[in-house]
Amino acid sequence: MADSGDIPAKPRRRHDQVLKSFFASPPCAQSFVRDFAARGWARELRLRSIRDLPTEHIGFAGQARRSDAAWRVPLRRGPGSVVFHVEFQSSVDRDMLARSLEYAAHLNRFFSRPGAAAEFAGPAPVVLSYVFYAGSRPWDAPRTAAELAPPGSPTLAALQAQHRYRVLDARSAPERDLPNEGTILRLLVDVIRDHCAMPQVVDALAKRYAGPEHAGVRAGFAAWAEEAMRALGQSEEAIGAAVEQIKNPREGGRMSWQVVEAVEEAREQGVVQGREQGLAEGVARGREQGTALMVRQAARKFGPETGEQLARILRSASAEAAGEVADAILDCETGDELLAKAANGCSVK
Repeated sequence: MADSGDIPAKPRRRHDQVLKSFFASPPCAQSFVRDFAARGWARELRLRSIRDLPTEHIGFAGQARRSDAAWRVPLRRGPGSVVFHVEFQSSVDRDMLARSLEYAAHLNRFFSRPGAAAEFAGPAPVVLSYVFYAGSRPWDAPRTAAELAPPGSPTLAALQAQHRYRVLDARSAPERDLPNEGTILRLLVDVIRDHCAMPQVVDALAKRYAGPEHAGVRAGFAAWAEEAMRALGQSEEAIGAAVEQIKNPREGGRMSWQVVEAVEEAREQGVVQGREQGLAEGVARGREQGTALMVRQAARKFGPETGEQLARILRSASAEAAGEVADAILDCETGDELLAKAANGCSVK
């Protein structure tokens, strides 16, 4: 048997790349439109006719740019259509308003080019912009022109560009703003919010999305789980077992996902200690275990030196800051990035 050191580790895929792959499946794209972007008026659309659009264009400075997703959906009545432009983000981008305006302008140019009328029957579509955000802190970048440059008079308010984009903040949005339970989009939001929701997601996949027509949906969830587990330093054997269970789900089957089992075990231990030793002592012990788990995860992903430095930072961290560090372990690409985020977050009490 070859030594494990001879087998190259599979590279991580960035969250936005995983989301692009996830929403490349038509049912997933349809769920985004029906359950968020056009929630309340999706009946006006022929969602089964959803179509991908090119996302490459030349930016204002002459550089090649690529937006994340653009779908054209015809209206049920009349010749019109709507383009839903979506950006997938794992961190807050303060320039998103300008970016989304640039992409919207590109899409409008795309439909005004010679020959477009013959290729896409009907008038130029209405372009709407959205962000699907899976980062650890709430999205706080400007979403409208008024936020970016508040107008100084009613006259300017009427003349100012009115472009805006909407955000689905997967981790921080209140319940009223989330998609309905059981939809594909909501299942994705649930597992982004809490990895321990994956067994319930697998059950839902087995009940509603087990047919061959939904193979792309299951593959999308498998890719998300694979990314999350690899970011936490899980073994290839564990990742392979989880991916297999997600792609071929069985209702009521045991989800042998190490991340889920580790978190559940820590919760159970915290409850027992809280009962036996008192609530305060149990909470303190649970925090120590959580810190030790984060340090091990960071060391496995970025090396022992990063783990040691993170341990020193976490000694003075609040519970809220420690929670953000746990999310950052998933989001960060390098140890230096993780330590910078941890130091910045933990210094704010």
